[in-house]
This record gives sequence, structure tokens and C-alpha cells, in this order.
Amino acid sequence: MKTSTKPKVSVIVPVYNSEKTLKRCAESILSQSYGNVEVVLVNDGSTDGSLKVCEALKLADERRVKVLNKENNGVSSARNAGINASNSELIQFLDADDYINSDMTQILTDEMAKNNADVVVCGYNRVNGSSAIKKTPPRFCDQSLTEFKSCFEALYKGAFFNSPCNKLYRRDKITAPFDETCTLGEDLLFNLCYFSNCGKISVVKDKLYNYSVSAPGSLSDQYNDSLFDTEIMLHKKVQEFFKKSFNSEDFSGINEVFAKEIYYYLKKLVIVSAEEKGVKLRKIDDCLENDFVKNILYNVKLSDSQVKIVCELIKRKRKKAIYLFFKLKGLLNSGAVH
Repeated sequence: MKTSTKPKVSVIVPVYNSEKTLKRCAESILSQSYGNVEVVLVNDGSTDGSLKVCEALKLADERRVKVLNKENNGVSSARNAGINASNSELIQFLDADDYINSDMTQILTDEMAKNNADVVVCGYNRVNGSSAIKKTPPRFCDQSLTEFKSCFEALYKGAFFNSPCNKLYRRDKITAPFDETCTLGEDLLFNLCYFSNCGKISVVKDKLYNYSVSAPGSLSDQYNDSLFDTEIMLHKKVQEFFKKSFNSEDFSGINEVFAKEIYYYLKKLVIVSAEEKGVKLRKIDDCLENDFVKNILYNVKLSDSQVKIVCELIKRKRKKAIYLFFKLKGLLNSGAVH
């Protein structure tokens, strides 16, 4: 098949202080077995040598590499700028410290064409140095959004749904940009909106995306004071999507995810936050007394023993025991959050 007959795929890469990993990231796109790709590098106000790396990549392959240079305004702004600057029917996203298998785009576009899907989801590897944890989703292809219910629960619980990076999108189905006012959970909000517009969804078991596990102290390990309220907002949005898409208010299959997120919120609050003990205990108490939290955590079915323990302590309103539980975990795990 000639390259010109294949739909063009724009792979959008937000770049912020990524000079050490950016070349590997971009080369994994440019070496795709699928020929009709372009790389859109969006330098979001980097203060290191990232822009120079971007420009060198463009100089080496001017036909396929675009470089946008903008003031720092966050990853959502960078992705939106990339979407607007791209010239393609199909969109992929890739983070600058990650990389993709050489056949990722080919497999996803083949799957999309074969099933006339509006989105394709794949598995991924969590890479930490020379080791990797393989994350394999259930194989699935539906004829309507309502048939997606059981697979959605599995994808959501398995952390395959939130990220935009293990997916292939149709540009004309992107009806709303990433929310630039939201600094937490913006990827999930984008996907909820996008999937609401989908007539057909495909999931492949291939592990094609390589996610570099963040080092301690990175953004994913940091405590954010708005995290608790954000987790409640996001889960309410997921429940709304679930109810509207599947005509169901049985959230038992997805509420376990919320329980785990509350667990990680409390863990970050106790281990990572620099606030005084008294403030931490007050915030734990706020969590224990929140009606939305109580309605879910008092009835949720859990498989994770650690989360079970904390949920039981929440039910018993044992805020000091929760504080001591995570304080001990922090000492045993040298401050690791996930």
C-alpha cells in the first residue's frame, strides 16, 4: 500500500524540560513501520535544552517534524496547541519521557480500519530501568457505547482508561479540548468527553506504549492540596458518564477505583505533605466525615488488603490510626507513594 493512501497520524508530544529523554521519544515515532506520521513537538516554555533538541530533530526530518514554541502553560495547553497545529485525520499522544513500540501506530490504525472504530485502546508497559510490568487490557470491540459497559469497568479499574497516550483518536471526534484550568484529572475528563461521542470502540491486548515510571519526587508523587476535592469531582464525572452511557446506576464495579484514590490521597497527605501533624489529622477527619466518601467506602467491595484496612479505619473514624498506618508505611518504604 502506498503511504499516500494511508490516513495521516499526528503524534503530539508536550515537551517541558525533557532534553534527556526527548530524542528517544521522537525517534520511536519516526521509526514507526506505519509511514504516514508526523511528530508535533510542543515546547511548553522549557528552561533546559529541550528546545534545541526539538530544533535538531526538525532539522534532521523537516517533512515529518513540527516544532511549536510557547510560553509555559501546562500539559493541557501544550496538547491543545498540538491538536490545532496538526494536519491529520488521526491523533496520538506521547509524553516526552516515554516511547512507543515500532509497530504501535500500524497496529492501532489497522484495528481502527478493520472495525471502523472511533477509538482504539492498547496495553502498555510500566518501565523502570531494565525491568517492566506488563499491563494487558481485555480484548474488545463493540458495536455501540452501551455494550462497552463491562469492558469500561475493566479498563477503568486496570488504569487503561485515563491516559490519552495508549489510544488512537479520530480528529473529527474531538469536540472539546483538554481543560486548561484543570491541573489534575484533565486526561480523564478529556476521555470521558471523547468516548461519549464514540459509536464504536476497540481494545487490543498488545502492549505498545512504554511508560517510564516516575522517580520519587516527580509530579505523580507530589501532594496537592486540591487532590481530595478533585478526586470527588472526577468520580462524580465518571458516575455521570456511566449512568448516561450505560443507563445504569450500579457503580459497584467502578467504586473500588475511588476507594484506591482516597487511599493514595491519605497516603500522600501523611507521607508527602509538609503540613503539621495537626493539620493532617484535621484533613483526615474532613475525609472521614465527607458524605460522598462515606456513601461509597462504607459499601464498596475491595480486593486490595491495604485499601481494605484503611477503609475499615475510615468506617470506624479512627483518624489517628490512619495517620499512624501511613506514617509507618512511609518509614518502611522510604517515602514511596505508589
